[in-house]
Amino acid sequence: MTTTGGLAGDANQPVQASYMDHGVNLPPTPAQMDVRVPAPPEGDVPPYEDDTPVAPPRTVARLASLEMRIVAFVLDLVVLFICGSLFFALGGLVLLMSTNFGESDATDAAFNAFLIIWASSGLVWMLLEVVLTSWIGATIGKLIMGLKVVRRNGRHPALWRSFVRFIGYQVAPMLVAGAWALGLLSDPALRLAVLAIAGFVLILSFGMVFFVKGRRALQDVLAGTYVIEARQYTTEEI
Repeated sequence: MTTTGGLAGDANQPVQASYMDHGVNLPPTPAQMDVRVPAPPEGDVPPYEDDTPVAPPRTVARLASLEMRIVAFVLDLVVLFICGSLFFALGGLVLLMSTNFGESDATDAAFNAFLIIWASSGLVWMLLEVVLTSWIGATIGKLIMGLKVVRRNGRHPALWRSFVRFIGYQVAPMLVAGAWALGLLSDPALRLAVLAIAGFVLILSFGMVFFVKGRRALQDVLAGTYVIEARQYTTEEI
């Protein structure tokens, strides 16, 4: 049995021809098309556009330098001085009012109240430092310098970590306060030794950033924290 018209079932007839025999006009095959590629212009030829999607640059954190940390620490000491001055003025006002503005001598109770009010400035400063570090990850000095305290996972330290970190700052002052409480500062030789040890501890605390991984000072090692710049950098800027 012979087949006329060149149907698709005919193994010897091209499929394109068989459909055209039945009145179906298909687009020309690539072999039938006259494709002409224009010649590139003379001179510099711009590169071909690449449609491959480009991933956005990854942001990374930069560790804070020792200089920035020292300036932030000094600014925190300025905050302590301002806080202490305000409470000193408040305690002095209470003491002055107890003497009826100088018309009588101050009582022991009034003088003790003055000391308590003045000493409470240190407690307020401690709460300010601990709460701010846990809440926003920075003290006032670090906020001004654009620094942030974080854990390894990038989150703010918990309240207890912030407290441990604050205590790490106070190692040197606590040595001096302990020596004063024990009466060691009355002896010039012992006073010099205590101050030398406290100074060495303070220098060592900040000097640890040079040889401890992650530029961590003593308070960072104790609390498991890092100090970074608050600004996020891209990998292209590093």
